[in-house]
Amino acid sequence: MVAQATRLSVQGNGGNSNGAKHEEVKNEEILVVPRLSIQPFPNQPRKFFNQDKLRKLGNSVKAKGQLVPIHVKDIREEKCRFDWELIDGQRRWHACGIAGKETMRIIVDEVEDEDDQFEKSVIYNFGREDHHPVENALAIKRFRDRKKPLEEIADIFSRSIGWVQYHEKILELCQGVIDMLSPELPAEEQIPLLTALLLIGFPAKVQVELARTIVEKKLRHGQAKKLIRKRGEALGITVGSPDRTPSKDYAILTNFVKRTQRELDLLIDNSPSFFGGMLRDRTRDERANLVTRIEQVKFDLNGLYNAVKRAK
Repeated sequence: MVAQATRLSVQGNGGNSNGAKHEEVKNEEILVVPRLSIQPFPNQPRKFFNQDKLRKLGNSVKAKGQLVPIHVKDIREEKCRFDWELIDGQRRWHACGIAGKETMRIIVDEVEDEDDQFEKSVIYNFGREDHHPVENALAIKRFRDRKKPLEEIADIFSRSIGWVQYHEKILELCQGVIDMLSPELPAEEQIPLLTALLLIGFPAKVQVELARTIVEKKLRHGQAKKLIRKRGEALGITVGSPDRTPSKDYAILTNFVKRTQRELDLLIDNSPSFFGGMLRDRTRDERANLVTRIEQVKFDLNGLYNAVKRAK
């Protein structure tokens, strides 16, 4: 219980009325507060937490401490048993619990309302630890329900409009199939997302039936596609794009690689001073956003590389 949490005793100008300890890091005030005075954000965009990764993070926190502060909002005026509510950092919050840490380092953000808190949580979270596609889809839906345009949503996620539209399609699946995408299921009980998306357009009952058959028979994507198309023909449902062929897909991929290499050549051979001059007048947030985008491109290209390398 928070009422039993020990408040830190701080002397000098590092203290405050509620017993939190202060630091100054990069012009942001960091407080050290009892972990149990912080509650998770009930409507945050992250829905799945990999327990093995949490244990590893907990071991790291136990060995090295909490290196990165979490972001919270102040809820002391709401007269509940917590003082702070998470905006960003629930994995670190869990990890500190696993590590037996009684206090955490926090940065307090101003938020207008829960929608603003949700948007900040997406911006903080989705550029780092990889999120499950269903989490992406649910977060996008919330923004769409608030009438945000696709361009703005793409900017929030630091992704393309195509990426946003791709993830929107996930919620066209019935809930039974979405449940089978959950990373909390054993791997052998999950249906691959690319395969699952072929089920869009089928009645919910048929979607679940086909998904279970694919999982139980351990069908590869090509085998599953044939099964789904055969069922679609019987029901008068078109599966996938009829205009796509392996040759056209190969052309799309090779053109993408050539275009990417050509544009990289314009940047990659420049000196550090070139990038220093480019970024000199950029804000810290702009720099951080650029780094996040490059990290995500690197992650995506590595996934593409592995997919092509493994292809037979």
